[in-house]
Amino acid sequence: MPDRSNHMAPTVDLIGSAEAEVILDIDRATVTRWAASGRLKLVGRLSGTNGALLFDRAQVSAVAEEIKASKATTP
Repeated sequence: MPDRSNHMAPTVDLIGSAEAEVILDIDRATVTRWAASGRLKLVGRLSGTNGALLFDRAQVSAVAEEIKASKATTP
């Protein structure tokens, strides 16, 4: 059996909808729509009736950069 003691699984910095809203400068309904449409990749959901949506911070930041770049090129 190979020794995997020095190999750690990659970690993902998870954030909720509220933090995604701030990073993207959009409202909660838009975060939810973008998650449903696939524009934001939903990583998970907390348990419960209204379980919070969870996103990868790096992916949300990348989308924010795309938005910023598109605004910079739009007259």
